[in-house]
Amino acid sequence: MIYKNENPKSDSSLGQWNDVYHDGTCGDEDFFGEINFGLVCEWDSYDTSEKKLQCSSSCEVILDQTEGLQITALEHSKEDLARFIGSIEWKSENPDIAAVEDSAKYIMPRTACYEYKFRGESRYIWNANGTLKIKGMSEGTTTITGTAPDGSEAACKVTVMQPQTESEGTGGGGNISLGQEKSGSTDGEAANFFPKDWSLSMAKFPVELESEEQEDGSVKVRASIGIGKSDLLGDDTKWDEFKEMVKYEGRYKRLYAIADNNNPAWYKKWARTPVSTDKFKKLPTLSAIGYLEEVYDKNKNPISVSANLAMDAEWEGSLGWQFVTPIGPMYFNLMGAGEIEGVLMPEYDFKNKRMVIGGNDDTSVVLTPSITIEGGYGVDKVATIGAKGESSVEIQLLPPTKADFKASAGVHMQLLFVIDWSQDLVSYEKELWDTTESGGKTSKKGFGQSSEGKLSEIDTSFAKMSGQWYAKDEQTKRKKSPKRKSDKAGSNIVALQEGILPSALPVQVQIGGKTVMVFQAYDKTRETLNSTVLKYSVLENGVWSEPKSVSDDGCADLFTDMKVVNDKLVLVWQKVKKKITGDVSADSESVLNDFAKNSEICFSVFDEESETFTKPVYVTNNDQCDMMPRICSDGDEVVVSWVRNDANDVTQIAGINTIYIAKWNGTFFEQEKILSQAPGTIDDYALYCDTQGVVQSVYIGQANGLTAVFDTNGQVHSGFLELMKESEDGTISGINYADGKVNCISNGILYSYDTVNHIVTPFQAGDSAFGSAVKYCSNGNKSGYIWSIYDKETGIGSIKASMVTEDGYSDTITICQEKGVIWRYFSPLLDSEGNWKIVANAENVETGYNSLIYINKKQESKLELVDVSVDENDIVDGLTGVDYFVVNTQDTTIQNLEIKGTLEDGTTITKEVPVNILPGASEYGTAYVDLKSVDAAQDIEISVYAENQTDKSDCTVKSQAGLSDIAVSADSSETEDTVTITATLTNQSSVDAKVLLHLYEDEKKMKELKSSREISLGGKGSSEVQFALDKKKISYNENNAAYLMLEAEAADGDYNQDNNKTYVVLYQSPEENTSKPNLIGQEFFVKKMKYKVTKVNADGTGEIKLIGTKKKKSDKKFTALKIGDTVTYKKQPFKITAVGKNAFNAYKKLKSVTIGKNIKTIGEKVFYQCKKLKKITIKTVKLKSLGKKAISGIDKKAVIKIPKSKFKAYKKLFKKKTGYKKSMKIKK
Repeated sequence: MIYKNENPKSDSSLGQWNDVYHDGTCGDEDFFGEINFGLVCEWDSYDTSEKKLQCSSSCEVILDQTEGLQITALEHSKEDLARFIGSIEWKSENPDIAAVEDSAKYIMPRTACYEYKFRGESRYIWNANGTLKIKGMSEGTTTITGTAPDGSEAACKVTVMQPQTESEGTGGGGNISLGQEKSGSTDGEAANFFPKDWSLSMAKFPVELESEEQEDGSVKVRASIGIGKSDLLGDDTKWDEFKEMVKYEGRYKRLYAIADNNNPAWYKKWARTPVSTDKFKKLPTLSAIGYLEEVYDKNKNPISVSANLAMDAEWEGSLGWQFVTPIGPMYFNLMGAGEIEGVLMPEYDFKNKRMVIGGNDDTSVVLTPSITIEGGYGVDKVATIGAKGESSVEIQLLPPTKADFKASAGVHMQLLFVIDWSQDLVSYEKELWDTTESGGKTSKKGFGQSSEGKLSEIDTSFAKMSGQWYAKDEQTKRKKSPKRKSDKAGSNIVALQEGILPSALPVQVQIGGKTVMVFQAYDKTRETLNSTVLKYSVLENGVWSEPKSVSDDGCADLFTDMKVVNDKLVLVWQKVKKKITGDVSADSESVLNDFAKNSEICFSVFDEESETFTKPVYVTNNDQCDMMPRICSDGDEVVVSWVRNDANDVTQIAGINTIYIAKWNGTFFEQEKILSQAPGTIDDYALYCDTQGVVQSVYIGQANGLTAVFDTNGQVHSGFLELMKESEDGTISGINYADGKVNCISNGILYSYDTVNHIVTPFQAGDSAFGSAVKYCSNGNKSGYIWSIYDKETGIGSIKASMVTEDGYSDTITICQEKGVIWRYFSPLLDSEGNWKIVANAENVETGYNSLIYINKKQESKLELVDVSVDENDIVDGLTGVDYFVVNTQDTTIQNLEIKGTLEDGTTITKEVPVNILPGASEYGTAYVDLKSVDAAQDIEISVYAENQTDKSDCTVKSQAGLSDIAVSADSSETEDTVTITATLTNQSSVDAKVLLHLYEDEKKMKELKSSREISLGGKGSSEVQFALDKKKISYNENNAAYLMLEAEAADGDYNQDNNKTYVVLYQSPEENTSKPNLIGQEFFVKKMKYKVTKVNADGTGEIKLIGTKKKKSDKKFTALKIGDTVTYKKQPFKITAVGKNAFNAYKKLKSVTIGKNIKTIGEKVFYQCKKLKKITIKTVKLKSLGKKAISGIDKKAVIKIPKSKFKAYKKLFKKKTGYKKSMKIKK
């Protein structure tokens, strides 16, 4: 019989079972022992076949994706278990819904999982955990069943769902759609580094709409986009607040919060996942949120539109990527990121009742999901794996045309510190899809592999760069000393030594008032294979001592661990006991075998008084491979552990891998003991003491093509069972024990297992992903994980952190960042005052050489001010609202912030605001301050900073206060020849204002018909203005209507410009319409150059855009282009103010260009692929924007001459996205 209940003390993967006596016995009843609190059964009388095979009762699979079904099989012996799992057959009831892919994979244990007493006799239970791959074929539900010949059976109900589980993208006003259904794949070696398959789907964002018909028959429309809510449409206050927030580009989470009564999780409901790729569980999301206000005439023709749509792309995905090397599979970590660029103007088609995207030349949206290879070293058994690289997919969403994949990467593995293997992807480009007329061509260029991937001795040229030791924290200037620097994150960075061993792994520990660091150094007097020597340095009173050898016997020192146990600093390391000879390139197997059989574990204690390490003690001394030393710091006794491979295989592929422990009694080590025997490899592990004081192990390993976390018994750890996966699908990393919890990382998520309560909790780094090679750090009051990342696009290497908070872990903050540096490996400390002390191995990207770096970052409170403004309409109890948006850039919670406003006369206004801003978090809020003394428009300097913040350089913004708010309304009356327009101006503020009223011919303000004299409006005052128009001079459009617009212009500025314009609509029958045609939009040629009219003034002059030429791209004579200042059209001068998109795209003979004095904007790809273009002269001082890829593909040494007065401003326009390269020269 089996008794099952909910026993909270049990973490058995077999379920929760009742232990009758809780002592490992049940009298005459047979059960699984006390480790898992008892499976009670009478084996002699109960048929156990139905429990021999177990699996999850249900699972969900995404259509066209694969999920792993967790399986457990049990038997009385290892032999029976092997036969049993080999006989199980898995079938799908309906393969058209869910199909079984391949056979199930199991991890066979080396020892029994349970021992129990039955009537005084010892019996055993063996179990194997495994996975079965199930692929979703079509929507629906079916059952997957496993059966064995003896009648054992297990079944799982499988539900296959569509990949988009997000909320329906259609609202009461329809939707806005971006993208299309397309897919494509990379090929070749790029797939070794990055996901191969990419697909795009339609992203739909809901539109909620409200319309109101006016007395004259015109209609006003309001629409909210992307939030699925309509209640704010009829609330003017809420609507105005919503519009104002949309204008804060990039504040998407806060926007959705405002739309749903400050619920910060609301935005996730409407984020879309338009792009998918291999293996990433978390995919890129696209958010779009905005508003539209549109006015229609009585015939439902659009008069005016005011719209703003903010977009955001986010990707916090993380994935362990398998890379095949000569010594087996290794892993590096991929981190996802997203970027969205472009202009998107929504319009509402009233007649067809649907939202559309405006079709002007500037309408273009590009989504670029990118993947960066994490920069830090991964340590796997006896190898360090360093990688760098980035891939991106530039997807044209609007118009939906094409996607281009670009990548470059490299992976570098160093085995035992002195043996190299590397492979590079120099450059790779491929078109994934293209729906344009010229599309369909696959382009691939610049691809190469830098090596054949052979093992060889390390390149020791770095030793030539090895410099002297710079000991002081506070450095003095020396001729060759690297300067002490402070980075943008506020960290002090000191190079202790340059030209160090590339794979050195520095470790530091504090004891007393000292910090001790050990690291692997290179001894150039030795042969390369024996050249690594373990050195140490002591930091005391701000000075690092000259490094000394722990033990200099001419043989190689390898991997280390160092901890404080019972007030003693102890060191353990892997050491080779004899000199290694041989040729790695010719016979790497023999060299590695020689390393293996001579690898031992050494131990030493640090003497605080003499600041030296004691003579090394050999913990092991045999002819087997002992490696991966560890110290158990979770106890009062010194316990050392290591991994032994009995086949002398440092890669652990052959032989049995066993964790041994030995206890130090103060004089010698007691007899070694087996702690755990692994079913496969032991890639990384940690030790801890359980509640009984018994040493336990937990480790990451691979067996039979599966990666999992294992416990001391060599079983898949029940707390991390769900993390078991096929090795090709990624890895698990960062295993550690801290504060009673075992922690590890999988796909950017931290899984924390409470060893007392047997509960697993997953965490993210706020809304972000954790890195893979994380380090845990704590001083008792402040704790967190840190890791490094290198952004190949910006060239910046950063050390990131996520701190422990009450609810989990904070958003990421930057501890340290440096351009051109990859932080390969580091060891962090938090001192008692909360200051970060980090020693790091940093690689210089340009030279490829490494330095030993010391980073000192003091604890501070610091807010970065993103934006701040005065909200003149938000008055509470006589106080005016000041809206602020801040980011906490530091690792402590901000509980108070201060707001300081400085008026033009020097008067200061201050306000303290209680807050609770967690590390890395951002906050938008409103503080109410006394601005009653402000009675006229003026500039105000506003600072927002944390309490006790010292560095306030990023905390001040100039804004305006005392602005008026002028509203305008109007009506009209007509006689046979005249139209009289009566406008009412109302000052809705308490500030006096001087106002001009303009009357324009149309909604685009292309022609001014009338304007008023300057009108003085007192606070809360109003005034009427009349304009009389001759009907014969009114131009009617194609709708037989004239949309006359009145706009009020306040001399000192208008706080709310949404209410300072109104329309008067005049209608005319078709036969009455004899007005001149509108020139706006007309295209014409002058001297083979094509122009388009963009503006017409009242006097007939105007502005035009240069949009192309009649000249052929192959015209050899077209080598110089001079864009003038004006062109005559219709006998009137028109200023050339813009160069349109693609105007001179791919004119490959063009060598020089001169930009005229009136040019304000240069569009996208204007000079794209003009390969011979070497000289660009810019005469205009009005240039505001330079389009994406405007100069991509021109001569890489091109000279760009710009006006001296605009040198700084124009240099900022030439960004990387415009096609500008560092090799180009900008001069005055």
